[in-house]
Amino acid sequence: QALTPICITVLGARGLRNADSIGLSDPYCRFQITGKPSSKRQTEVVNDSLDPDWNFTETIYAFDAGDNVRFTVFDMDTGMTDGELLGVATLQSQQIQDEFEGSLTFHEPDKFPGELMVKVKMMEPI
Repeated sequence: QALTPICITVLGARGLRNADSIGLSDPYCRFQITGKPSSKRQTEVVNDSLDPDWNFTETIYAFDAGDNVRFTVFDMDTGMTDGELLGVATLQSQQIQDEFEGSLTFHEPDKFPGELMVKVKMMEPI
């Protein structure tokens, strides 16, 4: 069966919640195809920012029609495994196939304000 690579760019986020008592959140974004742990990728941490720019691009080689990509933004806290959750957003399979570029709001926006800017491109199957 042919593998369909997808190229995902996490451009940045805007209006994140401040989870730090001193300074601002130190956000990073982790993403993966739901149910495929080997597809997990992660941006760098941006220190002291509620509006981080990551411009992080990675190719995942395991996309199948019907797959969703889940993005999770954390505040990096030394000593905690992931850090404090700042938001979760999901890109649906159809959006991926339509080569989505734009902003995703987080699930439970009243609890997790802000938005995540992402871009996805389908590649030729290999």
